[in-house]
Amino acid sequence: MAESSLLMPSLRAHTPKFSCDSEAIVKAIHLADKHPARDIHDNRTRIGALCHYLVAQIVDKVQGARREKDRWEYFAENTLSSDGLPLYVHPDNREHYLESWKLSELQGHADEWWKGRVQKMVRREFDRMSKNPTHNPALWQELEKVTDHGTDSAKRAALDKYCFNKLKQIAGKPALPASPR
Repeated sequence: MAESSLLMPSLRAHTPKFSCDSEAIVKAIHLADKHPARDIHDNRTRIGALCHYLVAQIVDKVQGARREKDRWEYFAENTLSSDGLPLYVHPDNREHYLESWKLSELQGHADEWWKGRVQKMVRREFDRMSKNPTHNPALWQELEKVTDHGTDSAKRAALDKYCFNKLKQIAGKPALPASPR
């Protein structure tokens, strides 16, 4: 679980051999080793770090939806609706699953992921922040700084730009095909 988790609560213990040294804990449990956006510390600006975290959460949700498809197909042959979703999935969540399933693997496909799912989710987050700036106050404050307290459309454009750049960093370049021997 730690290998695919981006963040975990700190660990505390009374025994001296178990410390609260976060770097030692991260190394010991291999925190985020298998998460596609594990290098969250590799940012030059505060808005970059905040957008990286937002995009990492979104990527995690999309990949979770993609994993669910395999699990549902394996366990529920007779309980799936015509679109491949279990009958108990709430209608509000159907769009998320169906759009997530259409995407290729993340590696090297940032444009497809942005247009297919991530941009919509970033814009929903922006709508939440614009209605209630305390929803994500640090990110809202940074958007105000980079746009000089500009309009909502300027803030949305800035958020789109930063988040798309982060998605490109996370997705990386396409994997090279295996060479024949």
